Amino acid sequence: MFKKALFVIAVVVASVAMASKFIPKKFPLYKQCDPTWGDDFMNGTRPDHDTICATGCAMSSVAMALAGHNLRMPGTGELIDPQNFNHWLQKNNGYWCDGDFCNNLVLDAPDRLFPGHVQFISEKEKPDVDTMVEAVRNENPQMIIHVNNNHHFVLVIGVELPAVGNDTQFYVHDPGSGINFTRSYSEISDIILYTMKD
Repeated sequence: MFKKALFVIAVVVASVAMASKFIPKKFPLYKQCDPTWGDDFMNGTRPDHDTICATGCAMSSVAMALAGHNLRMPGTGELIDPQNFNHWLQKNNGYWCDGDFCNNLVLDAPDRLFPGHVQFISEKEKPDVDTMVEAVRNENPQMIIHVNNNHHFVLVIGVELPAVGNDTQFYVHDPGSGINFTRSYSEISDIILYTMKD
């Protein structure tokens, strides 16, 4: 019995030792509440509802994905960030309203900003784990995942391998104030997908 217990412990230790962080591409980490842009209004004027700090997680996550592909604002050449991306969205019908909440990102707006470099694929329920792992390996499509019971978006930047089903850990850049660097597959509800190229 003792030998069997030691064998089980050895297998667990070996499995942990074999796990490895796989992050194939660098992305900037943009925080919604960065003082540079956190108080900027999106598509409304309520300080507690309509600022980038309050509700800009999806937009900021997309900005990180775009900047990771070195995409720059036409005309200025500035690397895209939540501030200049938000300004462009405001002027180019980049937000839509659902009731009195008007800060929803028009998901194909980045296609118009960077034609030929970005294509919105879909927003749908998460695919299987293997499909998400393959997307990380291929560096496309870019995955912005819905977490916190459909209340927050973060950008997937990597994965811990080997995959372990619902417990598979995906490395993320979280634009919120938290310090979550990983999210498990089981935490993900739906997913926004884009193909992007430099």
